[in-house]
Amino acid sequence: MLVILLKTTIIWLLLLLAYFMLLSKEKAAHLNRAFLWLALMSGIVIPFIENPFLSVQPAVQTVTQVIAPVNNVTADNAPITASEVANETSSWNRTLLLTYLWLTGAVVQVVLLIRNASQLYFLKKYSSKNQHPIANFYSNKNTPAAFSFGKLIYLPEVAYEEQDLRLILQHEQQHAQHKHWIDNTLLELLQIALWFHPLFYVFKKQIKLVHEYEVDQQIDNTDQYDYARLLLAQNTKAYPNKLIHRFNFSPLKKRIAMMTNTKKVSSWKYLLALPAIALCFGLMSAEQQSDQRIRKGNITTFRGNTIEWENERIDTVEITDPITNEKSIQPVITIGNILKVNGNEATQGIFLNPITRNAVFISPEFEIIYKNIQLALKQHKSGFPPNLAFLQIDNLVVDKNMNVYYYDVITGGTNITDKTLAGYNKSPAVNKVVDKILKNKKLINPGNIKLDKDYYVLQAWNGFYPD
Repeated sequence: MLVILLKTTIIWLLLLLAYFMLLSKEKAAHLNRAFLWLALMSGIVIPFIENPFLSVQPAVQTVTQVIAPVNNVTADNAPITASEVANETSSWNRTLLLTYLWLTGAVVQVVLLIRNASQLYFLKKYSSKNQHPIANFYSNKNTPAAFSFGKLIYLPEVAYEEQDLRLILQHEQQHAQHKHWIDNTLLELLQIALWFHPLFYVFKKQIKLVHEYEVDQQIDNTDQYDYARLLLAQNTKAYPNKLIHRFNFSPLKKRIAMMTNTKKVSSWKYLLALPAIALCFGLMSAEQQSDQRIRKGNITTFRGNTIEWENERIDTVEITDPITNEKSIQPVITIGNILKVNGNEATQGIFLNPITRNAVFISPEFEIIYKNIQLALKQHKSGFPPNLAFLQIDNLVVDKNMNVYYYDVITGGTNITDKTLAGYNKSPAVNKVVDKILKNKKLINPGNIKLDKDYYVLQAWNGFYPD
């Protein structure tokens, strides 16, 4: 998540820099409004979009496995140091603290949003409606300044000169016609999640300022002097509700300067600013998750997930030479179980009863998922290569919502000499069909079962056979 936030920050910085250098002084307020929204949403969306050009395919390496002498320290009895426990606990506490802080801020934002919405509701309820040739409006003695929300216009209960009233109503009517209230509402909703990010408030301020530019430009040239005078007169009044548009929104100096700006819009600046978004996509989008399983030590990386295994154990096996019938003891490496997924503990969902040699499931819900996968594989037999003799899914890792994080596919061909299908994840075509089945929750989890642990590991003792 920290990487996502860093990418979001960089995207926003680059696009705000492009905006202030090229576009902020241009009179095309509607284009500036569109660019600001595009820039804001780019920072939120781009870090999650996979970029196929950033897919990192690992180089093919030849790995020589060296079997070291067996010593007394194994994966099961290796001591865990106090510093390791302390570091893990400290990291968990920091994550928990940051999560609570974010949730607290989000709850505060929700409360403020509800308060603002309720203020508008009761204000309309206790205000008197007035009719005017330009637009109808509501007046209330508790309204310190003119503002609007949607098509509703609110004014203080004061005696306006007709010219001033006409200009204020025209101003607020333009806000309604340009649907600025939708922008304001979306900004307040986004602030619930982004309340902690200072650059979000820069976007929010600039979007609101562009709203005023957009409205100010609709004022007739003959009324600009009176309009500017009215802005100055109303500048000291304010209304704290964040959902509304105030008539006297500052900064006045920038608004008046933009009103009197007679320069033509420089279209080339917008053409120059748009590639900045493409650049951000190219640099900050997510790397396409590789379908290759990359093993380093006891860590496997698959589609952005890290799978931590038990350390490989060295056992011995008795081998008989088929020619001489001589027997010898040879060391073999046994791959351990999956311990953690993305740093979190994984629970074995199935184990072998040492007495009956039958598979025992840790929960009845997980057994249902197991059988659903078996059935789905058989139903989709036609999708597998015709020379497939058997198929088994091993080391399947799912979370409590049945999202798949990892799996291995063991296959074998009808001909023992066929090496294209024999082994782990040997056939991309087979894995593609299996992947499609595992991602289809209607097939493997039609009852929308929820598991009670964060991560479950399914090691298929009996295997799944299409036929």
